[in-house]
Amino acid sequence: MACIAACGGALFFGCRPSAVAFYEVLEGEVFLNLRSGLTYDSNIFARDSNEQDWIFEISPELQYLRQAGLIAVDMRSGVNFGFFHDNTQLDFQNIYSVLSLSYPRTGARRMTSSLSLSAREQSRTDATIGARTRAYVYEVDAGIRYNFSQKFAGRVRAGYLHRDFRDAERSDIDLYQIRTDGIWRYSPLLEYFLGYRFRYTDTRPTALDDGRDSMDHSLILGAEGQITPKLSGTIEGGYQTRIPEGEFSERREQFTAAAQLDWAIRTGTSLFLSASRDFDTSPNRDSLERTEVATGVSQALRDWLGARATLRYQNLRFGRADDRADDVYTGEAALDYGLTRYFSASTSYSYTIRESTRSDFDYDRHLASVEATLRF
Repeated sequence: MACIAACGGALFFGCRPSAVAFYEVLEGEVFLNLRSGLTYDSNIFARDSNEQDWIFEISPELQYLRQAGLIAVDMRSGVNFGFFHDNTQLDFQNIYSVLSLSYPRTGARRMTSSLSLSAREQSRTDATIGARTRAYVYEVDAGIRYNFSQKFAGRVRAGYLHRDFRDAERSDIDLYQIRTDGIWRYSPLLEYFLGYRFRYTDTRPTALDDGRDSMDHSLILGAEGQITPKLSGTIEGGYQTRIPEGEFSERREQFTAAAQLDWAIRTGTSLFLSASRDFDTSPNRDSLERTEVATGVSQALRDWLGARATLRYQNLRFGRADDRADDVYTGEAALDYGLTRYFSASTSYSYTIRESTRSDFDYDRHLASVEATLRF
């Protein structure tokens, strides 16, 4: 552990290769990416117990990047090693692989498409249940868009997510989703769309409890692109219904929304806003309503140095008999350092306060981290 920490410290304080090399394969490039990070977490289980620890992570990764021909390829595979100073039973070695394809790579065509495949092991703190979870996660996401004319287009996106928890008391989750949108091009820079989304959540039963499957139907209206000369992004909203399966389950309805907006105030300074309201399902098979709003500012201090500050609010309402509700407030500040294409680093600090109707989920949490990435 001491040896690994020393290697990580060398990365943090600026050691970088004297030369950067890559290999050319099939009109593409092969890179070795090496990321290391050190984090202090004052509440590793996200509960009122406030168990603290230091976590060191190091992640070697091979990447194949192809930006030639009609199809763009980004393929990555690596291992994320995590080492806890005190809670060594939580150490992890997570293997992952990701493949992303897009057609066409450049240029305007009547039809465009994309495909993403990933398989990974995942170790993380899940604040909805106040515990560390370990799972195998498999994900598929595919999309296709067809331009019928200069003014009208249509697109379809389909996705599948499987989360296989290693803990016997957690429920494996399968999520199936498909969305269709009709698009009207108001201008070359702005589009309006009307869409329908269907989502099916399959929570497999455990030895202790039955599954709680559900179907979601959503009708969504939105805009995407350059909304004003300085404001760009995506904003959408609509109405959603969740129909759970089970004799004692109740149908739930709500407004759903999502937004990702950037406002360029001046050169080097931008404000951003993100918001979402949607249904979700916890690893304990609890159906919940999740509302999130975040806003912040990013500022370029130098060509190689940038700063970020973010404020975030989250509200969770659970659907079980205990009628649990959580309010979460988070503030975060970060510095990003990027000297070259091949070396970058960052440092960040965040503080979270969680107020819950269940006292065991009342807590505050400090997270402080430094991270460095090398590309060979």
